[in-house]
Amino acid sequence: MSDRLNESHPLLLVFGAAVIAACGASGDVGRGPTDAGSPPGKTPDGPTSGCPGYVDQTHCPPFPTGGPYSISGVLTLRTASGAAPLANTGVGAFVVMTNGSGYGMAPAITDADGRYRFSNVPNGQVFLFGGAPHAYQPCAAIATVSGANGEKDIEILDSAVTRPLTAADSPILSGTVYRSTNAGRQPVAGAAIEFEYPAAIVAQTITDALGRYSLCGLPMGRGGLNVWLDGLPVGGSVVNISGDQVLDFDLFATSERYSISGVLTLRTASGTAPLASTVVGAFVFTTNGNSYGLASVITDADGRYQFSYMPNGYVVLFGGAPHTYQPCAAIAFVSGANGVKDLELVDSAATRPETAADSPTLSGIVYRSTNAGRQPVAGASIRFKYASVIAAKTITDAQGRYSLCHLPMGQGGLEVWLNGVAVGGSVVNISGDQVLDFDLSK
Repeated sequence: MSDRLNESHPLLLVFGAAVIAACGASGDVGRGPTDAGSPPGKTPDGPTSGCPGYVDQTHCPPFPTGGPYSISGVLTLRTASGAAPLANTGVGAFVVMTNGSGYGMAPAITDADGRYRFSNVPNGQVFLFGGAPHAYQPCAAIATVSGANGEKDIEILDSAVTRPLTAADSPILSGTVYRSTNAGRQPVAGAAIEFEYPAAIVAQTITDALGRYSLCGLPMGRGGLNVWLDGLPVGGSVVNISGDQVLDFDLFATSERYSISGVLTLRTASGTAPLASTVVGAFVFTTNGNSYGLASVITDADGRYQFSYMPNGYVVLFGGAPHTYQPCAAIAFVSGANGVKDLELVDSAATRPETAADSPTLSGIVYRSTNAGRQPVAGASIRFKYASVIAAKTITDAQGRYSLCHLPMGQGGLEVWLNGVAVGGSVVNISGDQVLDFDLSK
């Protein structure tokens, strides 16, 4: 079984102290479900201040959160012996409000009967997920809130059992994960399959002995399917859910491999120099349509890196160092020969001069509309996400301006983050230089 299922859900990493505080002492689970989203001293559905229901009360997002409604239900665990309520277990929730803003809610803990409850819920859609070791949730649990309280049960499965599918499970996304070899298609068992929508993993499963997987009850629209094996991303695809679909993944054999190498440099106020002992990551898009992440490498004393065992296709490269960003995407192409591509990081206190060679560029201003006019927002993080990887990233300057360069042609996602919280975004079709402004007051 993949180690991926032993990791915490990305939006459940906040459990920690919140779970301890909610659960109380050992055995204190019969008092009723923990009512997530209610600050101390407030009635669950009464007036609140700050950012009611938000996962981190110390860092509120720049938009209103919360609402007058609640969502409740029962979390069950299906094992070889059957299904039963799961007590004292964390339940996470991600809200997409009717105005398009989304945020994670503070987690809830189930009571002795497996019941959970979230209060301070606004109108919109809520994506719910249960968390337990060695279990997965193949069917998305989506509650719609529209002027009334909502009810939604959640089922998670023990990793040793399977769940029979029915027509009521539609939309279903299924397929096979395999490797192409000289002996034919060899199934890959124990790969973790995740469906991400919009910023949360809403369904997860593992492949069986024949490499098969199946996810159900998925939300309609555009999402991302990720394939993990032995704790590493090995495949993925953007999927537009409009009904039942089949999507196979070929992790292929390792007979034809090339390498990509180059130099990682850091631009500071003093100039540009090679960056030694620094991580470089890579995400591969193969000519047959598959994609996967490579194990990261470390630059040598001269700032050089090298990835080996590369297939034909193209590779998105990214460097990582504290207090730096990579405004220009670094994309290398492999077609029957080794590739070379240098990368440049920019110190957060420095600027990078723009040139005509930077095209395609995406630039704009992040601001807030006020009675006094447009007020620029400095220090916002701007990220360009291509498929399932952040290919370029920068920060806004004192005038709220940003600029990204050398972007890959085609559809990508632009995200705006402030104080560690996603505050804006847009789907962008890159076909040349573009300008895109963001008003955070909307």
